[in-house]
Amino acid sequence: MGTMDDLAPQAAAVPSAAAEWTESEREKARGVRRMKAIAAGFLLFAVVVFVVTRWLESRGAGAWAGYVQAAAEAGMVGAMADWFAVTALFRRPLGLPIPHTAIIPTRKDALGDSLGEFVGDNFLSDAVVRGRLAQMGVARRFGVWLSDERHAERVTAELSALARAALTILRDEDVQTVFAQAITRRVSARQVAQPVGALLGRVVADGGHHGLVYLVVDNAHK
Repeated sequence: MGTMDDLAPQAAAVPSAAAEWTESEREKARGVRRMKAIAAGFLLFAVVVFVVTRWLESRGAGAWAGYVQAAAEAGMVGAMADWFAVTALFRRPLGLPIPHTAIIPTRKDALGDSLGEFVGDNFLSDAVVRGRLAQMGVARRFGVWLSDERHAERVTAELSALARAALTILRDEDVQTVFAQAITRRVSARQVAQPVGALLGRVVADGGHHGLVYLVVDNAHK
């Protein structure tokens, strides 16, 4: 095992976390230490006032000592309650396993889920979004904006430029393929064979096909 002299250079070589802080982080840390010192100073002042007024009251001081003592006592209780409440959010006060403490480290996942559900239910749900959009009147506002001739001309020019660019880039073969596939899917999705067959059957039953046959024959002889 190495001696303390052997471990000293290694400890010096490892930079501390504070040494890696930025100037802004150092300033925040100094601010936190300053506020802690001020809070501790007020607590110590309240303790001193409480002790002094308690001693004065035992020596027969007037009623004012009791009022000052009560104020100092309330200050001490409030300070301890605030310290416990804030500390309990992030860690165990004094390292004691007190229930319902270290809330954020131990329940951060549940808190995140609850916050997500709250935001989703109250701000991002379908009904809420639809209601907000209805209140905003997006279509009406866009219609009013578009009713201005300058805005309409601007939109037309932008759309025309976009259409020209799209037509320049697209090839005829690609467009034909897309339209052919779209029409094929639409026709396949709709059962047109049976209605067309029924229609032709009705035409044949009524003798309506004779006129078509005569027309074809007449055109063939011409």
